[in-house]
Amino acid sequence: MEQKFRIICGHNNTVVKKILLHNLSVKYTDPKPGLYNFDQLGLFFADTGDVVLTREKISDAYISFLENAGINLQNIKFISSRDKLDNKPDAIFLDVQITKKLASIIKNDTLNWILDSFVLTEYEAEWAKKIGLYFEGNPDHYYSLGSKSTFRSLAKKYNFSIPKGYEKQASIIDGAISTSLLFLQGFSEVVVKQDEGVAGLGSQRITRDKFLSHITKFNHLFTNSSTIGVTPTHSTNFIVEVWYADVTCSPSIQLHISSDGKVELLSTHIQLLNNNKMRYIGCLSNHWLDKDLHSKVETEGIALARIFSKKRYRGHLAFNAIYLKDKRLMWTEINPRRVISSYPFQIRKRLYGEDANKKRYISKQVIKSKWCGKSIEYILDVLSSVLFTSQKMSGIVPFDYGLLHAIGQLSLVGFGTDADELNEIFKYVDSI
Repeated sequence: MEQKFRIICGHNNTVVKKILLHNLSVKYTDPKPGLYNFDQLGLFFADTGDVVLTREKISDAYISFLENAGINLQNIKFISSRDKLDNKPDAIFLDVQITKKLASIIKNDTLNWILDSFVLTEYEAEWAKKIGLYFEGNPDHYYSLGSKSTFRSLAKKYNFSIPKGYEKQASIIDGAISTSLLFLQGFSEVVVKQDEGVAGLGSQRITRDKFLSHITKFNHLFTNSSTIGVTPTHSTNFIVEVWYADVTCSPSIQLHISSDGKVELLSTHIQLLNNNKMRYIGCLSNHWLDKDLHSKVETEGIALARIFSKKRYRGHLAFNAIYLKDKRLMWTEINPRRVISSYPFQIRKRLYGEDANKKRYISKQVIKSKWCGKSIEYILDVLSSVLFTSQKMSGIVPFDYGLLHAIGQLSLVGFGTDADELNEIFKYVDSI
């Protein structure tokens, strides 16, 4: 079934088609080659008549695999650059040929098209304005409402439970004082998070012992280490908050706020994190959430989204939380955009249709040194025995393979009838 945006143009309701440009508009300090091929994930949200824009052409073998799995990609137009683009977040917006090809398709009929993006920053907004495309939201809100300090301030104002800490830290002295106050209250560890940090980048944990041993090197603790990986563009502020060791799981919730301010619940997950508990490495579908916790996450997550709706935020957003052993749910941050777990959820919808909510899944980022230098065609071959097919209606779907060649990283989502089947599938992946 086609999923179309319905927006209001003047006084008329108009069903429009989508220009899907899921660019990863984040300024990483050291982006690996292929990182920005993340934009190929936009195809999972494409319907008949839509246009998908990517830096590089999507593999024909991969398209064939998805179609054989049951994802209908017929009558979708794919446009990619004919040149090798710079490994920078704004490169695709500067590609004249892509813009010309798109213009030849939409012509002067821009009211019947909408930009569908992973995130809305000034890159997306300025590019859409030049073409005359409608887009959801205000790009300024990505920074003004999407920062970690703003989230903490609003959550405190409306009495949501958050980790004890301090926001809007503007200097090394601010951070040192706030950290000292938390340690004096008996806490043994804090986490420093840059306001514009993403995916765990721009964050670091600091124990009491580490803090005391670096007492004369505050600059090291609150600037250099905490900004590795991402370059702030609007604010160098940061937050300092308690790090809780007794976390049993890390729930997240994804929502959408329409142009008229209505909040729609999209999905809930449990995040899988690396050994340091700082970086996302996958997710579990909501089937793994305890019933009462699931209800609490949805109720509070929707309430949080309504606060941002009243602030005129529009478009996709997500909230992360931690759940402690004493059954306290604490909200930790906002993601003012789609998130990587949006894609396994969407893939499930495309594969199962009306039965999607019944199907459980596990998504994992897998890194193997032996996969460095390999292609998605190679992966489709070595994983052929566990790949999803429309005949067995279970198995693995590879996605986000942009970093496969550079560092051997690949995202996978597995679908199965129960946890045992899924665990067996990923055991096989680990073994090859």
